[in-house]
Order: sequence, then structure tokens, then C-alpha cells
Amino acid sequence: MRTTRAVIATAAFALALAATPAHAAEPVWKVANPAADGKFKAVAPTLTVTSQSGTFTVTCSNVTLSGPMASKSDTSTFVGTAVLQPTDQCTDSAGRPWRLFSPSFSFSQLNAKGYDQATGRTTVEAAVPFFSLASRASDFACSVILQNRPWTYTNATSVLKTTTAESITDSDKCQFPKGSTPTFAADFKVTPAVKITRIPA
Repeated sequence: MRTTRAVIATAAFALALAATPAHAAEPVWKVANPAADGKFKAVAPTLTVTSQSGTFTVTCSNVTLSGPMASKSDTSTFVGTAVLQPTDQCTDSAGRPWRLFSPSFSFSQLNAKGYDQATGRTTVEAAVPFFSLASRASDFACSVILQNRPWTYTNATSVLKTTTAESITDSDKCQFPKGSTPTFAADFKVTPAVKITRIPA
């Protein structure tokens, strides 16, 4: 009788285990950077920010991001850190001079949010804004901080890019009022050719 009870108890325990849903393992994010120092540089030949109304544009040349993006393989979504090099190579639609720089934050952490295996494209979110624009013309006051979401990084082209932004500062004389969503166009070519993948995809 004791043996029968033991067999029944064991069978019931096995059935209970089988009925318990298994927790999926966290995906692994892999970064492969051939640079020995684990750093990257990304240059956009042209960066344009156009007001939501489409009537005002600021254009900057040779905009550079750089920072650490070391090779790794773990469950953390952190893939790197980007720092913007400030530049005065910017003008608006009327030819007035502008400056592109980082706000008070000196860098932005880059976190992976999704991965498309078919295109080899990772959706990336910048933890804090790292683009500020300010007019340098004495007769035109405007300064704006832009939050870009989302970014994408494509392995095949080594391009980090974003197409949308939101103004998070307010200026009554500015073409980028708070809450507006200007079009942001820039393709940052990353060197060396970093690869970001997720397993399982």
C-alpha cells in the first residue's frame, strides 16, 4: 500500500510540474565591435531639423557622435554610450548661424528595445537627450533641446539614424515650441562596422 501511495504521489508531482508554465529565458544581446578599444565613431554628412509646420529648417554639416560600444554577450539591453561633438557648422533657412551641442548631459546611454532579424535592424533608445540647437544670430533668439525616439541601427549599412524628435524646451520666439515634433534627418555612419544582434531574435 505504501508503495502504491508513493507511486501515486510521484506521478501527481510530475503532472504538477508539467502543468506549470516554463518561464522563457531572457534574450541575449550581442555586440561585436572589431575595435580593440571598444569604441566607435559615427559621422552624419548632413543633419537637418525641420519644424513641425515644415516652414523652418536648420541644417548642420559633418555631425559626429562617438563613445564606447564594446563587444559583449549578456542579457543587458545596454549597447553603448554616445557623445555629441559640438559644432557651429549649422545654418537655418534664412542663412543665420546656429550651434549644435549637447545639453547639460554630457552623454547618452543607448539601450536596445527591439530587434528585427530579417533586416538586421535594432531599435535603440537614448536614455537622455543629447541634441540641443541654439541660434547664434544676435537678432534671432532661439534655443531648443530635442528628444529623439526611437533610433535604429542597421548591421548591413552600419547606420545609426532617427527621423523624429520632440522639443522639450519652450521659447516664445522659437520655431520649435515645446511639445512639437520636428522632422529630424541624419544618417550616422558607424565605424568600425559594429554588429548588434539578439538571441533568440
